[in-house]
Amino acid sequence: MKGRNFNLAMNLFTKGFADDAGKAFYKELYVKLAKGGTKSGIGYVDSFVEGIGIIERKTTDLSKVAKKTAESYIRAAAKYKNAISNEIGNLGDKVYLHVDNMKGYRRIF
Repeated sequence: MKGRNFNLAMNLFTKGFADDAGKAFYKELYVKLAKGGTKSGIGYVDSFVEGIGIIERKTTDLSKVAKKTAESYIRAAAKYKNAISNEIGNLGDKVYLHVDNMKGYRRIF
């Protein structure tokens, strides 16, 4: 499972964890980036849990990618720090990169 299907499946699990913690959950938000990122300044956040932070996802096995690739994943996630959503406002400075090779699911918070 990759791409959007991976994200949709993981959002189901993340929503369950957010609900259990009494936190508001938002999936697939378009945001205005605080700085950098894209030419348009618009980005797409995989999910956001109020009081926890932004969650960006990659489906890969980090042990099988080059160091530069892993670093690019971190940079790509970091661009969402202080992103602004029309629905919620500023999403804050906590960004989590959730990497899963789809051999099992792990609790992310």
